[in-house]
Order: sequence, then C-alpha cells, then structure tokens
Amino acid sequence: INTIPFNENSPRLGSANSPVQIVIFSSFQCPACQTFGPIMGEIFNKFGDEIGITFKNFPLSSDCNPSLQFNMQPQSCGAAIAAIAAQQQNRFWEYHDELFQSDLNFDENTFKSVAEKIGLNMEEWETDRQSSTTRDYLIEDLKTAITLDINATPSVFINGRRVNNFQEPSLIYLIENELKKSFK
Repeated sequence: INTIPFNENSPRLGSANSPVQIVIFSSFQCPACQTFGPIMGEIFNKFGDEIGITFKNFPLSSDCNPSLQFNMQPQSCGAAIAAIAAQQQNRFWEYHDELFQSDLNFDENTFKSVAEKIGLNMEEWETDRQSSTTRDYLIEDLKTAITLDINATPSVFINGRRVNNFQEPSLIYLIENELKKSFK
C-alpha cells in the first residue's frame, strides 16, 4: 500500500473523507487517459459520496517531467499548466473534459479557446498559467509520481494500491471490496 500525499489543491470529485480514495495520474495527450476519463465518470456516478477521486498531472513530456528522456507528448506540459490554472477558478473538471473531448493535438490556441469556451476569466487564467504557484503544483504532482515509480498513464491507485486493470467491471469490483472492508 502506497501513501500518496494529500494535497488540498489537487482537483477532486467527492470527499477527501470518503472510505474509498482513487488517485489518477494522467497526461492530457494520452489516448488511454482520454478513454479512461468517461469510465471514471461512470464510476463516480455509480458510487457518489462513497468515493473520492483525485487527479494528479503526469505529463509525458521531457519539457517538464524529469523522469522522461523523450518528449512523447510535446504539449502535455502546457495542457497540465493550463488545466491547473483553470483549477484556480474552480473549473478544472470542465477544462479537463474539454481537452479530452478533442483530438489531443493541442497548441496555444487550443488552450485559450478551451478557457474561453468554459467561461474562465482570461486575464486571471493567463496570470495563473505564468505563476510559480501553478508550476509548483505541477512539480508536486511529478515528485509524487516519481516517488511511486510511475512510468505510464493512466496510473490508478485505489486506497493506495496500484490498479492494473482499468476495465469498469474490475474497478467496480475493487471499489466494492474496499467499501466492504470499511464497513466491517
């Protein structure tokens, strides 16, 4: 069982006090992450307050991720920073969903058009994208991921245990098992 540090600034669905905590390390240019997002949406709809889902950034780009030698997803660092800046206006999940509904081929115009589409205060968002605080949040996620030896996305943990099967029935089974343990 891994201890994943709690960060109140990380985007979360549900409560940090729910008996089942799911942590997802994801990259915004990752096709598997794009497919996984709706699965987690269904899981959250099914379990609601019984689970908490926390998102952590793990861009697969050597531009910001020191654990990588190659720049596999060149715009993933920019996407992470843009989404963290959206989180500063409590709009992370909307930004997340819009990015993952795209073709994952981002550029600066994509980041701006998504921010405008979801109604962010553009001046604040631009300031937050440039801020050291935003970069610090990304660095914190990366340090946590590196400590956990994460080398692929999505990487999913349920109550500190790494999950290797991301199929919805498997996740439901694991969550139900964890809920049974919590009510004993």
